[in-house]
Amino acid sequence: MSFAIEKFYLLFQGTLVFQGIFFCLIWAATRRKDVFWYSLYLLTAALYFFVNATGTFFNIDENAVFESRWYSWLNIPIIIAENLFYLLFIRAFFYDIIESQRVKNILRLTLYSVPLLFFCFFVFKTTGISTYNFFYIVKLLSVIPAIFIVYIVIKNKLPYAMLVANGLVFTIIGTLLTVLMIILGNKDVHNIFTDYYPLFFIRLGILGDMFFYQLALLKKWRWQEKELAIQQLETQLAVERVKSQISKELHDDIGTTLSGINMYSHMAKEQTASGNAAASGKTLEVIQQASDEMINKLKDMVWAMQPGNERLEELTDKIKEYAVFISGAKKITLQTDFAKGTHGFTLSAETIHNVYTIAKEALNNAVKYSGASLISIETEINNDRFTLRIMDDGTGFDREQATGGNGLLNMQKRADDMGADFSIQSRPGEGCSISLILKITQLGIV
Repeated sequence: MSFAIEKFYLLFQGTLVFQGIFFCLIWAATRRKDVFWYSLYLLTAALYFFVNATGTFFNIDENAVFESRWYSWLNIPIIIAENLFYLLFIRAFFYDIIESQRVKNILRLTLYSVPLLFFCFFVFKTTGISTYNFFYIVKLLSVIPAIFIVYIVIKNKLPYAMLVANGLVFTIIGTLLTVLMIILGNKDVHNIFTDYYPLFFIRLGILGDMFFYQLALLKKWRWQEKELAIQQLETQLAVERVKSQISKELHDDIGTTLSGINMYSHMAKEQTASGNAAASGKTLEVIQQASDEMINKLKDMVWAMQPGNERLEELTDKIKEYAVFISGAKKITLQTDFAKGTHGFTLSAETIHNVYTIAKEALNNAVKYSGASLISIETEINNDRFTLRIMDDGTGFDREQATGGNGLLNMQKRADDMGADFSIQSRPGEGCSISLILKITQLGIV
């Protein structure tokens, strides 16, 4: 049996070194943090097994190595570094997909304890205090968060993470069995594992961990490819929706405006020919206002379609810019309270255009019709919901009687098209408050 285990050790060590280098190459190509930490974990584990099996790999007397001064200073730091890299791998892979704050706190606590372990080890060695128990402490550091993560993954059936959880199970069992063999050996329980191969089980655990992690990577990459294909299809559909909406608006709003300009231009021509300069001047003012409105609508459409403007912060900046401009023209006081932390949130071009159009319509109504002296704009982010409120202290209106006026129906329709919640609160003499609540998406940060 010893012969078979020795051959397994050689095969395992070659596999471990190869896999460490292989994951280094994967990291160089993908720059994934979990792959980086896993490669360092495997290479450090390989170094640890080289140091603890010099007879197998280098034909050097292991007893002489274990009694040497350099081994007493090197062995525990290698174990601590190995488990540090494994904890960093676990955090990089699971941190964004596990919502349990308890598990995150445990991971954070164990990682913070690693520098303390290094410090305590060197203090103990310098002062001559025994460092024997450090091996057990370090192994428990990686086992405890792993057990919690396995429980959360199984409980919530997280995608592709189940395979890595299986690998964690192998690591947990292999580590515990190795610790058990060492404890039994110290208590004079003698067998081939306690006497000669206590690290056999931890090697099996790492082997299982490597196997399941590679399967998880393949499954995750396949899942990401599907998600990318779905995202590209959704992007194409969103573009088609925007094109359809723009075509409709060009036909409805801008087409109507151009028809009006054409009609008023003929009217101005006839008024000029008849010598009615005053009437002609008023007609030309109507044409100018209509053309300005059309130009602004076209600018808004182009802005919403430009790359980079899909970010939520770009939208709120644009709303504030317009609010400052239109309220300043009537010398109305403007108050803004925009939510912080909008970076990373995105909206489709269609949604950007709709939200901005609703905000403009609400601001126009407040400035032109409310008689307000104060306009307030607030934004709020709560989980995956974005809320926009525009309020004024104007004369207000009867909501039931004003349903079809001041573009309210148009704002409601745009909100319905986005699947957003839209509400208006107003009473005569009590001002007006318009609220829009819609779902937003946050990009992932690795």
